[in-house]
Amino acid sequence: MKNLLLLIALFISFNALGQSTVERPVRVCENMPKLAQCADEDAKSSDHCTQMTVMQLVADEINYPTVAQSAGVEGTAYVSFIVEKDGSVNDVKLMRGPGDSEAQLALSAEAVRAVRLLPDFTPGTDEEGKAIRVNFVTPVRFLLSK
Repeated sequence: MKNLLLLIALFISFNALGQSTVERPVRVCENMPKLAQCADEDAKSSDHCTQMTVMQLVADEINYPTVAQSAGVEGTAYVSFIVEKDGSVNDVKLMRGPGDSEAQLALSAEAVRAVRLLPDFTPGTDEEGKAIRVNFVTPVRFLLSK
């Protein structure tokens, strides 16, 4: 019995030591992060403006991969990123790509590259006005001209 209690106590203490001090990002907050172009609008309009501006900024940075263009491959990549407490973009990851072929993987890599180039945001805040980390997901659509 003593051994069991000792093991439980050790497990709890090691588990507590392994806890990270980095705050988990939220998906929604009181004041969502905004891009400078959208800061002067009301909350609802600025959220929509920021979403649309993110998609436009990413689209402007996209260089359609030659391998995908030659193969006639189109598709959508979903890219996740975190707007940090200081407004910087961090932890850019592919959530779901258009597929696993070489051409589709090239589209995914290009989507991640373009999202990494986003400018800083005005940070999101909670109900008390404290800056918090916020997670976004943006679709990146690849279409060839007909």
